[in-house]
Amino acid sequence: MLEANNLRNIFIKGVKKEKINSLEYIKDQFDSFNKNIEYFDELMNALLELSFIETDSEVKIEIFEVLLKAAVFQDIDNINFDKLIENLENTHEECLSRCIDILSFTHKVNYLPIIERYLKHPNLYVRESAVMAVREITEFES
Repeated sequence: MLEANNLRNIFIKGVKKEKINSLEYIKDQFDSFNKNIEYFDELMNALLELSFIETDSEVKIEIFEVLLKAAVFQDIDNINFDKLIENLENTHEECLSRCIDILSFTHKVNYLPIIERYLKHPNLYVRESAVMAVREITEFES
């Protein structure tokens, strides 16, 4: 598995193709039921950090796809998504629905008020993600 520092180096020194290939590799690893991925927490923290500083929209979208795969298939209980919340207002619209989806899989009730703000968002996909996220969190808590 790719280590967090190696991933950061690829994002600092690498070209777009290297970034995408690395993210595809990590996504494939996260898209499994192997819950013992080496350096998982460090990778997640690096991905969250990179999601805020990456400027290429295609790469940024791929980062959020990787984070979403982790949220769906891995144990994310130890991951702090507060930075994601803090940057939600500034998140590119193409990534916003993915961010909401990621937050829904944390099943944290304290994220509900933040997610509910997007129930009336002008973008249909963002609204649908917010509806599904509210349902995911409230049904999980029941």
